[in-house]
Amino acid sequence: MRTRKTIFLVAIFCLLAPGAYSASFDCSKSATDIEKLICGDNKLSELDGALGTLYKKVLEKSPAPEDVRERQRDWIKGWRNSCKDSPCLEKAYTHRISELERDLKNIPFKPSFDKPLLNFRALPPSKHDPVILKREPLELIGRIEFNHDAAGGKYDISSGKTFYTIRYVWDMTEDQQDILIKLQESSQYVVLRGHLVTYKDGAKGIDTRSVVKLFAQSP
Repeated sequence: MRTRKTIFLVAIFCLLAPGAYSASFDCSKSATDIEKLICGDNKLSELDGALGTLYKKVLEKSPAPEDVRERQRDWIKGWRNSCKDSPCLEKAYTHRISELERDLKNIPFKPSFDKPLLNFRALPPSKHDPVILKREPLELIGRIEFNHDAAGGKYDISSGKTFYTIRYVWDMTEDQQDILIKLQESSQYVVLRGHLVTYKDGAKGIDTRSVVKLFAQSP
């Protein structure tokens, strides 16, 4: 664990070597308080430049570039733009750089399609099922997320602004949940194959009445 931390710190040091980077935008045109903070601090300027370079690498190589863009937008609008001082910005940038380093490490994305890593059985129909207007094949590259709603805990697949529930926890085995936890922790992409249904109210979701397969590199 100490070795990994040392390697990461060395990587950050190399990225931030004096003069190696400047801000990823034109400081002469800085308009917002955040941009002015970045341009007025050499370390923040270098962090911004390093992050910009790393972000472009991940974006170019990612199997789901729109997901990368959406996560970057969320980080900018959320954490980064909520900062009021340099220490907060430094923490935000360092954390985001570590995320992108992890994402770059997960590339190339080469799941095996010979056999799914997870196979979720079709659930039996219920008299309470909503009316389905349309059913079509679905293949989606995204990341696994654990969430809650009014019904309980569930695992979702998220890709950019696309977000579908795969299964609720009570419809999974413990082994399936263990693998999903590892996939989420590693933040690697998966390929989901199943069917997408459109309901009478216009909502869409993964068809739980058909088999869902997840293809991924073993976490």
